[in-house]
Order: sequence, then C-alpha cells, then structure tokens
Amino acid sequence: MNKHPPLPEVSLIVPIRAHALSMFKHSIDAFVREDVELARAVVSRDKQLDDMIASANRQLSERMVQDGDRLRGYLNVILISRCLERVADHATNIAEDPFMPRQRRTSGIKPDHYPFPVDSTC
Repeated sequence: MNKHPPLPEVSLIVPIRAHALSMFKHSIDAFVREDVELARAVVSRDKQLDDMIASANRQLSERMVQDGDRLRGYLNVILISRCLERVADHATNIAEDPFMPRQRRTSGIKPDHYPFPVDSTC
C-alpha cells in the first residue's frame, strides 16, 4: 500500500486531460467529416495545452523542492502530463490531415518529399 496520502496536485492534470481528450475527439471528427475549420480549431488549441502543462510542471517542480519525500508522486504526475501532451500532439497531427494537401501545394514541398500521394482534387 501507498505510505502517503493522495497528492492534491493530481488535480493539476484533470483540466489537461479534458483538454487533450477533447482535442483528440475533435481531430477525429474533423478528419471523418473533412471539416477544415474544426481541424484548424484543434491545431490552434495545442499551444494552450502546452501552456497548461508548463504551468502545472512549474508548480510540481516547486512542490518537489518543498516536499522531497513525495518526489516519486510528483514525477509520476509530470510523466502523466507528458503522456497527455503526446495525445494532444497526435490529435494535432490527425487534425492537420484534412487540409495538408492544399498546404503542400502552396508550401513549396515537392510531392515526392511528402510520404503520402498527392490527391489532385484537393
């Protein structure tokens, strides 16, 4: 059994989780519906999530200094926040797919340098 009571700081990842999972859901919706506006909205939310994680990690780092006995718990919360950041990064990648072919044509990237075939209808 755990020697320590639950960390109150675990609550720091609750809004991060909600934000990351919402991004993931909306990215799938955007991909399935080919909804470019929804996809762009998902991509624009990535910075907000990164800021939330940075803030939580600063608070957790301060707590580590103040309460070294619970270092492992604080590190676990940081690791969870990093996993949620990966979820959001994957969501961003999924959301970019519906409008990537258009950007590819105007970005100067040659089709043979992009890993997927160019759809000339995009």
